Amino acid sequence: MDKKRLIEILELMRRFKHTECEDGFYSCPAHPDYFGVDGSGECRCGLVEDNANLDEALRIINADD
Repeated sequence: MDKKRLIEILELMRRFKHTECEDGFYSCPAHPDYFGVDGSGECRCGLVEDNANLDEALRIINADD
């Protein structure tokens, strides 16, 4: 297994921006351009969960060191 390449692939999957839509009403509430009715500011696009899963995968891979 090419561990270094696997880590590179996982890092390429990391998300840096919350979902944005041309109509800000449909953007993720955590996105700065959101202007819908959900004033919570909580992520609803999955960015937080996706990146947490990536971090967990990387921890598992690096646990062999």
